[in-house]
Amino acid sequence: MRDSRVWRVLLPHLLLWSLVLGALGLLVAVLWPVAAALLLAAAVALLVEPVVYRPLRHVLDRCLPRLPVDSRRWLGALGATLLLVLAGGGTALAVLWALLGSWEATWSAILGMALQDESRITATATLVGQQAEHLTRLYGGGVIDGAAVAKVVHDGLSHTQVGAEVLHYLTSGTGGFVAQTALVLVTCFYLFCQGPGLVGLIARWLPVEEPSLDRITETYRATAYHLLAHIMGRALALGGGLGLIAWLVADLNGVLVAIAAALLALLPLVGPLVSWMPLAGLVWTRGDPGTAVAMAIGGWAWCWLVGWLFRQVAARLGTDQLWLEFLVFLGLVGGILAQGAAGLILGPAAVLAASVAAAAVREVYLPDLEDTP
Repeated sequence: MRDSRVWRVLLPHLLLWSLVLGALGLLVAVLWPVAAALLLAAAVALLVEPVVYRPLRHVLDRCLPRLPVDSRRWLGALGATLLLVLAGGGTALAVLWALLGSWEATWSAILGMALQDESRITATATLVGQQAEHLTRLYGGGVIDGAAVAKVVHDGLSHTQVGAEVLHYLTSGTGGFVAQTALVLVTCFYLFCQGPGLVGLIARWLPVEEPSLDRITETYRATAYHLLAHIMGRALALGGGLGLIAWLVADLNGVLVAIAAALLALLPLVGPLVSWMPLAGLVWTRGDPGTAVAMAIGGWAWCWLVGWLFRQVAARLGTDQLWLEFLVFLGLVGGILAQGAAGLILGPAAVLAASVAAAAVREVYLPDLEDTP
């Protein structure tokens, strides 16, 4: 009789959790084909939410206080997503112009993409591949594969029918770059719009008081600012400066050097060194040691200055710990090896998530750790 009563109590709970697990399994099976795009969208939203979405929300709260909260949240998410589109599209356009060398060739590439003109697409991909081969000569063989770059560009420009491509991607999990980008942006919009509410709901179940939650939020904000400055700002500063130095001192193609140096500088520790040393060696092999020495001194001095400036920024944010730099390095290298170009975003996002998780654990179990000598 007692066993019968126990089963009578447990059976409804077992049935409930069976339904829950079954529903979750069905959801995972449905989302699995697009899991990579969803993961990338979550990483993008995690990194840029405190830098893009939250400032927009503050502006909307101040300027439109009578507007319903849901409407302000929707407008903030829309604005943040549009800023991502403008930033990504502007960067892609600038890089394409720099690689193609003229606005005429850039416009031809855009027309070829829009009209799906195979001849224009092939010409654009070939020209980009040639520029990539030029970069290979600048930085030595094995660093950049021009043929692979040309193929990636050709494949990317050949898949631009957003509606059909997105539908194909949703049903099969495979599709072009434009389809994946569209899905990532749509997911980012919903994460901006609903993510804070979901985080707040989860926070209610955590053993964290309001002051501790504020400190965790501040850790998240400061670390996100540090990672974006460390990744994007530092790489752009290093690339732009080294491109200018290469053009002024060694008469190299400053635009191509800036692009390659910025990409190489994404890797901390070794990136700045790799971005200028091969150029100085190339100039030396041309029989101009004076220019090579000047290039080496200028490259080293600029990398040191940029590194010092960003260390000052990290010190002000309180995120200048060496372990964070080491984790960023591992995250970028591991992310690139595991996920390719997407690892440039997934790696830092994983570091950011780990930092927030560590801050939460410290606040719950070691609240007096920072007060100890």
